[in-house]
Amino acid sequence: MLIEFRFKNYRSFRDEAVLSMEAVGLSSFKKSLIEQNKMKLLPGAAIYGKNGGGKSNVIRAFWLGVQFIRNAQRIQHEKASMPVVPFLLDDYSANNPTEFAFDYIADGIKYWYSFEATKEKIIRESLYHAPKGQKALVFSREQQKFNFTEDKARRKLISETVAENQLFFSVACTMNDAVCTKAMKWFREDIFFSRDYTDIPQQLLEYSGDSNMLNAISEYAKAADFGIEEMQFEIENKEIDGAIDFPENIPEGMKSALTSFIQILSETSNNSEGKVTCSHHLNL
Repeated sequence: MLIEFRFKNYRSFRDEAVLSMEAVGLSSFKKSLIEQNKMKLLPGAAIYGKNGGGKSNVIRAFWLGVQFIRNAQRIQHEKASMPVVPFLLDDYSANNPTEFAFDYIADGIKYWYSFEATKEKIIRESLYHAPKGQKALVFSREQQKFNFTEDKARRKLISETVAENQLFFSVACTMNDAVCTKAMKWFREDIFFSRDYTDIPQQLLEYSGDSNMLNAISEYAKAADFGIEEMQFEIENKEIDGAIDFPENIPEGMKSALTSFIQILSETSNNSEGKVTCSHHLNL
């Protein structure tokens, strides 16, 4: 569960920007909050603002940080440059490192991970955890100088294999460092990115037995002011056989969109013995 994401000196952001999921001053919505490790966290967040205000760059920063952490050992050979894009609208930021920091909870343990990098090398990197409630250092790094408080001999050997453009965190996972592997699980298994609607059908199939989720989809559709008064989902294991019968008063554009959506549902079904059809009853 994400607690807070911070980044600095990336694209249009020169100064530190913070995306926090910690709930503050939301007593009227306390039933909607998620409680973990004595913290109250938001179940969701929206980024909004004027065009050109940097909304997309917040997502780009999060995506870049996560992808680099996941894949650093696999993609960073000795001479590879770092995929950072610093702020370029002043005389000094281009030479300063880009910073990423993630505070999160995984399997009940709170973690703090951060790194700073230029296009040439990692400047700083650190991982802390709190398995017993108190924040404790796993490792820290200033360029190629490493500091450990636990399992020092093993981690020192790992550090000797880490190039200046590689993350110790990622390399340690390939060496089966237990703490780093547990901390990495959140990045590799709990974060999903959706850039368009193509993964929605698979998610819909996964939640087909969850009446609350299907009801939420229906409520959002009705609130979107498309003229939809009611939606019902029927998911069956059978082949879609060509034309789909819609009520006569449905606009052609909506028919086309629903047909495409149903076809995608069919193509993304996990059931190898059948296809999926979704029946929508609309009163317009």
